[in-house]
Amino acid sequence: MKFELSFKCTIETDSEKNEVSGRFSEDFKQLLAILSRMGMKNLSVSDIKVGELFDLYIKTNNVKEKSRDVYDSCFRCIFGRDYRNLSLSDINVDRIKLDHLSVNTKNYYVSVMSIFFNFACKKGFIYENPFAKLKQNKITQTARKALDCENWIFLSDAEREVTEFFSAFKKIKEYRRINLLPLTLLHMILATRVKETFRVIMFCSLTDEENKYIIIETKMTRKGMKPNYRLVLTDLAVFLIRQVQQQFKKQQYYKFYDCLRYVTKNFSNNMDIHGTRSLFRTIVELIPQTQSISFGAKETALGHETKNTVQKKYCRNDYYVKRYELQLYYSDFLLRCLDDDIDGVAVMREIVKKDLQEQIQRISDEK
Repeated sequence: MKFELSFKCTIETDSEKNEVSGRFSEDFKQLLAILSRMGMKNLSVSDIKVGELFDLYIKTNNVKEKSRDVYDSCFRCIFGRDYRNLSLSDINVDRIKLDHLSVNTKNYYVSVMSIFFNFACKKGFIYENPFAKLKQNKITQTARKALDCENWIFLSDAEREVTEFFSAFKKIKEYRRINLLPLTLLHMILATRVKETFRVIMFCSLTDEENKYIIIETKMTRKGMKPNYRLVLTDLAVFLIRQVQQQFKKQQYYKFYDCLRYVTKNFSNNMDIHGTRSLFRTIVELIPQTQSISFGAKETALGHETKNTVQKKYCRNDYYVKRYELQLYYSDFLLRCLDDDIDGVAVMREIVKKDLQEQIQRISDEK
C-alpha cells in the first residue's frame, strides 16, 4: 500500500536551482537517491506538514487510539496546539524548551519524538532526525514530595498539614472546586498511581452494587503486583467514581492529569501528585484503628508485592478485608480535614459512617 502526500522541494545543482512540486509516495526516498547520484545536491522537502506525516505514521504502523493520544499530547507540548500545520522545514530543535518538564517526562517526550522522526527518515521525508542530538538526562531517584510526612510524629501533625492542603480549594473558583474535589479525593483514597486512577474512571461500570472491587492493570515493576490487581472499592469510592465519570469519561489522559496537577501546583514546593501514595502509607501507620493491620496488607493496598516466590505459592490471600478497612479509616481521616461548608462533604461523611458501621457488624458476625 502506498500513501501519497503533496510536496514541494528544492533541487539545487552546481549551476542552477529549481523548484519542483507534485506528489510523492513511499518510493520518494528512492527518487532522492537517484537525483543525488545524478549530481543534484542539497535535496530537501520543505512543505510537508507534521499533521500529514503524523496521519501517515498512524496508518502505516496501525497505532492504537491510546497511543495516538499519547503522541498527540507530546506534539502539543513540544510544538503547540497548531502542530499539524507546522512544516518539517520549520522544525528547529534548538528553539524547543523542555526545561519546565520533569526529567522523566522530558526523556519520554524526546524518546517519542525520536521514534516518529526516525520513521520520517526511513521514508525519506527528512535526511536526519532532529531529535537525535537531544540527549536524555540521567534520572536521579528521589522521594516524591508529600507535604512534610517524614517529620510527622502524631496523627494531629498529619491532620494539620492535610487540612492546609485541602484549604487550597478555597482559592479555586467554585465551579472548578466542585469538579476537582471528587477527583482529588478519589485519587487519594484509592492510593493508586495516576494512570491507574484513570483506568478506574474509564473502565469501572459499577453495574453490580454488591461488587466491592474492580480488576485493573497495575505498573509492572520488579516488586509490583500482578497485572490483574483487585482494587478495593468502598461505598465512598463508588460514590466518587459516579461523580467523576460524568466529567472525565470521554476525556483524554493528559487532560485528566492536568486537572490533578492543577490542585497540587499550589503546593509545588512540597507536594507531588504521586506523593498522595506516600501520604496514604504514612497516615495509615498513625491512625489508631489501622496500626494493628499487617504490613503486607498496607503494602498490597499500594500495589506492592511483599511475598517471595515460595510464599506466593502457598499464601494467596490479597488482604481484601483489611485493605477495605484501610480505605474506610483513611477516607474518614481525609473527610475530617475538609471544611464543613464545602458542598458534598456532609453527604460523604454520612456514607463513610454508615459503611464503617456495616463493616464492624460484618466482622462481629464473622467472629
